[in-house]
Amino acid sequence: MIKSLCSAASLGLTLWIMAAPVSAQPSTPLRIAESNPQELMRQGHQAVDRGNFREAIAAYTLALQSDPDLTDAYLHRGRAHHDVGNLEQAIADFERAIQLDPTNARAIYGRGEAHIDVGNLDGAIADLSQAIALDPNFAQAYSDRAIARLMLGDLQSALQDFDQTVRLDAQNPDAYYNRGKVRTALGDVDGALEDYDQAIALNPDLAEAYGNRGMLRFEQGDRQTGLADLRQAAAIFKQQNNQEGYQFTADLIRQLEATR
Repeated sequence: MIKSLCSAASLGLTLWIMAAPVSAQPSTPLRIAESNPQELMRQGHQAVDRGNFREAIAAYTLALQSDPDLTDAYLHRGRAHHDVGNLEQAIADFERAIQLDPTNARAIYGRGEAHIDVGNLDGAIADLSQAIALDPNFAQAYSDRAIARLMLGDLQSALQDFDQTVRLDAQNPDAYYNRGKVRTALGDVDGALEDYDQAIALNPDLAEAYGNRGMLRFEQGDRQTGLADLRQAAAIFKQQNNQEGYQFTADLIRQLEATR
């Protein structure tokens, strides 16, 4: 009973964490006083920093009207389109950037990331592999390729990619958390617990890491420590106004408390 509850919970709390976009903020009017593409690019970057992705798209579009071959404008507009969910437009912009600069690893990566989101996993893996070939130290490309491979059920290849992510970016809590989930699926309990511990050390507000560590501990017979982790996960979800995560974890705690 306990094992089945924990297995179901693991599915419910599964979160393969990818690179997170800046939180979107309400748009402000774009103030354009010139047609200098570099100034427009600067305004676009500032809009992205504020989370005003639609304003950024407008600035990058104006920059492209001034210079239709400005690769960086396509690249950054593609990212902004991706961040607001315009995935087809994002892919089109990344493809144009790649046409202009076939060795642009960031553009190829961006297209690969968007391919994951539209479900084209084979295309994503091909793009991310090409980005890695161009830039072998591209940690996020390894991480995203691992997620695509996981979605195809290739756990061993995903583990290798997360290993490389951690080697390249040892301060990335999401990489440890994601690798912990792979190790859990592969039955490497000690390795998974070490990864969840490290993820929490780097990001004490990573509720999913507490939740998955708690479920794993509970399943291994460490009932009280496991429940303590789950309660911490619930508290963080509540603090973050993540009602879905909070409710799921609270329900799970009640179910586990009722088991003996």
